[in-house]
Amino acid sequence: YSTYVSAGPYEIDDLSTAGGSGELEIVLTEEDGQIRRFTQPYATLSNLLREGVWRYSAAAGRYNAAGHLSEPILWQGTLAMGTAWNSTLYGGLMGSNFYQAGTFGISKDLGT
Repeated sequence: YSTYVSAGPYEIDDLSTAGGSGELEIVLTEEDGQIRRFTQPYATLSNLLREGVWRYSAAAGRYNAAGHLSEPILWQGTLAMGTAWNSTLYGGLMGSNFYQAGTFGISKDLGT
């Protein structure tokens, strides 16, 4: 990732880290050619998405237990949407012939 920033205070808010934590190596090349290097630690929650970003999944299959003749169909689906105010709405459904469940939640970045 490389970008130009104006003189004075700046904020880089368009990086896409894939959840978890780590360190970013920052290399600043000043206008006069002077180079400054430092490390910036970061941590993100995997279920927080940027505004306008969607994440979804779907799966289906059959359960095949040893010695059982019935093989029920299992299914699962999830959906998450990044919203304004540094929050993410998410939900999911799962079920089979004799079981259904659903969930809904909100993830919120509380800042530092």
